[in-house]
Amino acid sequence: MTAITIITGASGGIGEALAYQFAGLGEDLLLVARSGDKLQRVADEIVKRHSCKVDVLELDLSLLDAVGTLVSYLKENDLSVKHMVNNAGFGLNGPMRELGIEAQLNIVDLNVRVLTDLSIRFLDEIEANGGGVMNVASTVAFLATPYMGVYGASKAFVLSFTEALAEESKHRNIKVSAVCPGSTETGFGERAQMGRSDLFDYAPLMSAEAVAEIGFNGYMRGETIVVTGTMNRLLPYMLRLTPKWLSRLVIGRLMNTEK
Repeated sequence: MTAITIITGASGGIGEALAYQFAGLGEDLLLVARSGDKLQRVADEIVKRHSCKVDVLELDLSLLDAVGTLVSYLKENDLSVKHMVNNAGFGLNGPMRELGIEAQLNIVDLNVRVLTDLSIRFLDEIEANGGGVMNVASTVAFLATPYMGVYGASKAFVLSFTEALAEESKHRNIKVSAVCPGSTETGFGERAQMGRSDLFDYAPLMSAEAVAEIGFNGYMRGETIVVTGTMNRLLPYMLRLTPKWLSRLVIGRLMNTEK
């Protein structure tokens, strides 16, 4: 069987940038996302620059049968997983009562259910291949996020879950990291409908490439939590000194779309 790196949400942004990082190691890749055309563009460009094989799988991972489709693809192509990079995810900005139940449950499906499944399902072959699991969380995992409540809660789950998995895996041949970016130059804000919030007026944007490089290097060093950017790394320590009611108030005002 051929050992590969799977990267979800790889059609752009941090996922695309992470694909280049793993390709630089010579790892064969399987890129997964909803947009087949964008995935193929990324794959073609990586093959031009690096000596690796890149396959693409157009798949909406939030669908209930999506993981089964991915597993079938791996079996049919005689592939085993070495690195599992769970980058796919999305959020929505606005009052929870207005965003709709179905849309918010889709966030839970993709950011929590699918990530959990893909993190656990391949652990035996990941260990055999000497690889690991990289889960992309967020700096919002460290605090409550009014007006992006379900997204923030999903990323808090990702961080806690990944820390626990890392502890369980520390005596095995498996790397496990939660990468926690802050505000990043990707299409996330547009999809999340964040045009009316003030967050990006105060939060400096990092490039997807810089986030991916920091996250990848931390993962390869075996770091459990990798927070990208100097100011972002200060956030968990600052929050320990800040009353929760105050952090909720500040974030709520920045994220509020009802102004």
